[in-house]
Amino acid sequence: MIKNKNYFSISIFFISCLYIAGCAPYPRFTTVDTEKNSVEEKLEDNIIVETRIESVPGDETNPDFDHHGMMEIVNKRIGVPYKYGGKNESGFDCSGFTSYVYDKALRIKLSPYSVDQYKVGKKMDRDNLKFGDLVFFNTTGRIPSHVGIYIGDDRFAHASVQKGVTISSLSSKYYKNRFLGGRRVVFR
Repeated sequence: MIKNKNYFSISIFFISCLYIAGCAPYPRFTTVDTEKNSVEEKLEDNIIVETRIESVPGDETNPDFDHHGMMEIVNKRIGVPYKYGGKNESGFDCSGFTSYVYDKALRIKLSPYSVDQYKVGKKMDRDNLKFGDLVFFNTTGRIPSHVGIYIGDDRFAHASVQKGVTISSLSSKYYKNRFLGGRRVVFR
């Protein structure tokens, strides 16, 4: 009986460990990563294309959803501060911002982790991006470590460590050199 009791205790211990490990969030940026990203982001060209989305070129719209609704949601969040792990209007990190916009604009639930978002939908190269596609970057050596939403005209909306929710250019030296690719989540 004592032998069975020990096995039972050990089994419960291991099951508990597996459960806790399974519920743990994906590794996120550490303070060192955030500081490194912050320093590197200062090297960005500081080109803010515009302070709001005014229009989307017709050939860059995705016919599968109302881009005006997404534009409105993004525009209302411009300037919201960066907050590590943030997923709401009090502050966003990059993947928290993209999951928030997809949920509010399209009722599509995306994981709040860029590594999961990088796995959904269809891979898109830079020349085939459409409004609403997710765009991914390697800013810390981890793939992916940054994500935004393509808004047309070589621009994307994202939560920047330095600027909060902003619009940047894929052509800026900083992002052009770190671009990994895009993912199209919405299809016809």
